[in-house]
Amino acid sequence: MTQSFATYSSSNWHVTDFDVHSRPGNSLQINGTLQACADHPSIGQHVLYGLSDLPATLLWVGVLLLLIWQLIAVARRDGPFTPKVAASMRRLGWFILVGAVVGALVHEFAVDELLVSMARLPQPFTSMIFGPLRALVPVPALAGAALLTFARIIGLGAEMDEEIKGTV
Repeated sequence: MTQSFATYSSSNWHVTDFDVHSRPGNSLQINGTLQACADHPSIGQHVLYGLSDLPATLLWVGVLLLLIWQLIAVARRDGPFTPKVAASMRRLGWFILVGAVVGALVHEFAVDELLVSMARLPQPFTSMIFGPLRALVPVPALAGAALLTFARIIGLGAEMDEEIKGTV
């Protein structure tokens, strides 16, 4: 397990008194980043390792399901430029933005807890704040913002279409 963005002698995390030691059955290596390896991982460590990779996978599987199952089904049934499609796009955009932050938060928590279980550290890691914010840049932020913008455009276009139909 490697703690991302926590480097030795950086502004994120430094060891001044070399008070980082591995717990029994684990090994540590500090070569730019803190790397820990468990010789015989416990069930809890297996769960934490799984939690460190699972959120990103679940997020993008959820995006595909929402996109394919909901958005395309609604567009096929009601037409591509309707308020229902705009609502589905808005929901998908918020799902991407919120899901990326929550997924990164779960990932950072799992990695931090896993490394704390493998090493005796003078202080816990502080990546719980900036990790989720870094997870938004660039793909989730751009995709979510684009979907929210297109949802607004489609919603306004549907309103204008209704006004035109009402005046004719």
